[in-house]
Amino acid sequence: VVVAFAFVPFAINYYQEISILSPLFQIILSPILMLYALLTMVSFLGVPIYNVLNGFTGLLDAFLSFIKPIFIKIYVPSGGITLQVIYEVCYLLLLYFLSIGFGAIYRWLLTIYISISSVFIIPIKPLLTSFVSFINIGQGDSCLIHYDNKTVMIDTGGLTYKDVAKECLIPYLKKEQIYHIDLLVTTHDDYDHTGASSSLIDNFKILQFENNYQHFPINIGKLSLYNYNSYVDLWEEENDESLVIGFEIKGYSFLITGDAPVKIEKRIVEDYPKLRCDYLKVGHHGSKSSSSDIFIKTLEPKEAIISCGKNNKFGHPNKEVISILNKYNIKIRRTDLEGTIKYSFI
Repeated sequence: VVVAFAFVPFAINYYQEISILSPLFQIILSPILMLYALLTMVSFLGVPIYNVLNGFTGLLDAFLSFIKPIFIKIYVPSGGITLQVIYEVCYLLLLYFLSIGFGAIYRWLLTIYISISSVFIIPIKPLLTSFVSFINIGQGDSCLIHYDNKTVMIDTGGLTYKDVAKECLIPYLKKEQIYHIDLLVTTHDDYDHTGASSSLIDNFKILQFENNYQHFPINIGKLSLYNYNSYVDLWEEENDESLVIGFEIKGYSFLITGDAPVKIEKRIVEDYPKLRCDYLKVGHHGSKSSSSDIFIKTLEPKEAIISCGKNNKFGHPNKEVISILNKYNIKIRRTDLEGTIKYSFI
């Protein structure tokens, strides 16, 4: 148990989570694992106990499967090297003064230890703040919205050479101490927008999934999501069907355009001439197939977010798009240059 608590900061850095029952099960499993290791060594020396070893392995797997559902996991953001050092120093001093019986100093150190641990363990920040994050998932889109203690994810990204859900999305959710997603939306079926959705659904708690334009607007707590692309008469290919989602948080408006092309943008401008946004997620990763001059001029965004992969083979973002954004003095932000882009609201 002493060793387990000493390694807590390292577990947090690697897994972004801890289990409060872990020390108990370490006590239970330690002698079992030692016996298993001994049997393995005996088998390695040529003693014919393979059946015994296989049976032991089966029992161990069954036990681990039994206890897995009752593990209570707490998501904890990494505190960096400075807090790791503070934690370890306090813990070592705590053990030292406990061993020599210095009660007053021990109680003081215990208070510091519990206070530092509580700051990271208790999910206070998600309860007090709202944010919109454009997650850096490489060449693709994924936006996480947390508002009034409700969480929405729009698109998941997707790469063929790695599991974006396990390697990018879930670690980021744990870092933000998000325990479930109230609504997952995919704008359209392109792999770089929805490829990681199946893995995310399998490995994280998703309460609702939506990709049908007819089901908007959708209200999740105080958050209202509107779709501005229902122009079925213009839909000829996948990108034409991309949802164009608008929402507002704390008086700031966002518009996420997926891969909607210029012809959809122009129809939106015609039907919603007063549509404005403070933050625009630029269409199709900055491709020139989106972000027409009239669309950008009408929306008047303060900032434009481009989600694309570093040195991607498509050449995103396109120079013409950058030129249009610069023409209207719009601040350009890019996930390939900045990493995850986060807007926080208190």
